[in-house]
Amino acid sequence: MTGLVSQLATQSQIESPVYRYWCGEMRKPPLYIKKYWESVFILQALKENDMLRTGRRGLGFGVGKEALPAIIL
Repeated sequence: MTGLVSQLATQSQIESPVYRYWCGEMRKPPLYIKKYWESVFILQALKENDMLRTGRRGLGFGVGKEALPAIIL
C-alpha cells in the first residue's frame, strides 16, 4: 500500500503489512472493514507526503470519535 492513488479498497491492501501496522496504531484488529481501510489510506497518504512530523499542520472535517487525530498528534 505505497504510491497511493485515489481508488477503491482492494483485498491485497487489506492483507498488507501496512494495513496491519496502521490498524495496530489505531488499536483496531485488521478486519475487512471499509472505515478501517479509509483511515489507513489517509494515514499512509499523510506518511508518504511527509505530513506526520512535528510542525506540520492539517485540517480535519467531521472528526468525532476518530482514531486519526490521536495518531497524528
